[in-house]
Parts: sequence; C-alpha cells; structure tokens
Amino acid sequence: MATQSRIEIAVDTGKIKVSFPKYESVIVKSIQTSAGKIVGKNGKLILRSRSAFVDYEDDTVAETPVKHYEFTGYISQTTISEDSQTRTLVTVTGQHKVESRNSPGHPPWLPFTVRFYLYKNSEAIRIVHSIVYDRNATQGFMTGLGLTFDVPLAGEELYDRRVRLAGPGRGMLSEAVQGITGLRRDPGTAVRAAQFQGKKTAKASTWDQRVTTRLQWIPS
Repeated sequence: MATQSRIEIAVDTGKIKVSFPKYESVIVKSIQTSAGKIVGKNGKLILRSRSAFVDYEDDTVAETPVKHYEFTGYISQTTISEDSQTRTLVTVTGQHKVESRNSPGHPPWLPFTVRFYLYKNSEAIRIVHSIVYDRNATQGFMTGLGLTFDVPLAGEELYDRRVRLAGPGRGMLSEAVQGITGLRRDPGTAVRAAQFQGKKTAKASTWDQRVTTRLQWIPS
C-alpha cells in the first residue's frame, strides 16, 4: 500500500490516501478520501511547557519568573517500518524545537516517535505517540502535547460541523458547532435527528423557513 520518493511516503488504503513528508515540521502532509476530498492537511506535533510551577500561597517561596515555551516537532527520519497487503506502518522520529518568535530560547528536547498504522480498505488511522523525557524534571514542565491539523471547512455550514471528544472506553461526545435542536421553532424532525446522530442535515431549503431565516441569530 506504500510508495516512497526522496521527499515523502504515500500510503493508499483504498479508502484514504495519506502523505508523510520526510523533512521539516509537517509530519502528515494530507489525508485524502477516495472521493478526492482533503479532510486534513499540515499535521504537526505541538508541545507547550513552562520553566516552573510556583505556589504563590507559600510565603517562603520567592517570586520566581516563569517562562512559557511553544514547540513544534521536527522530523529526523520518516520510514516504512512495515508494508503488507493488509497493513502499513509508518514511523516518524524527531525532536521538539521552539518555533514561535514569542517564546524564549530553549534547546531542542523531548525526542519523539510517532507510529501510524493504516489498514487496507479502512479509513481509520491508529496513532501511537511516544516521547522521551530527557531533561531535569525540576526545570521543565509539560503543559500540553498533541497533534494538530488544518481542516478545510469551505462549504460546510456551522450546523454541520462538530466537535468530537473520545472517552476512555468506546464513548464519543459529539456536539454541533451551531445547535438547531431545542429551539423555539422546530426545523423538522428529520433535521433534528440528523444533527443529534452526527449526520449531515438535509438542505436548508427543506427546513421550516422560520428557522432558516433566523439562523444568523443562533449562537455558535
């Protein structure tokens, strides 16, 4: 399922195509569906940290300036660790470096390894993100760590966009950016059901017009 060139690795599962660059800070260039739609691009590792945690209620602690840092993961190597007829494993290694001009200077740290598992005829991507804490534990404190993507949303209405948060089990919290349920005026049973189920709603022209003509007043 995988092919590679000097600058990137491409994986085609039959359902999605994913491009993994071999250099710089973008570890996932794009995720494209079989229909040709880009659902994510410019995937980067981000890290936030601070130089100290101070208990200001403790009178014995002198006032200590706290520095805040913003890092981006930079690639050292991107390789195909496994490629069979049913599964491909792409491994990305590197370090976190300060990128923001607003952050004070800080040496590269926290070497990372990110493994991407892709499966034939599947849209799912399993990600295993590992880091090595290679600094003095009393001088550097992580406050945020994750993977961020640019998500093209052109043409997607606010009521069809959702924030989804995975729980510790199989649960998933899904909330619409612009809720159209529980309103004084009802857009229609089918429309409410679609949004509640996390599905794309019918065309707004089929809704109760008392709702569609007032969408600008519904908060998002």
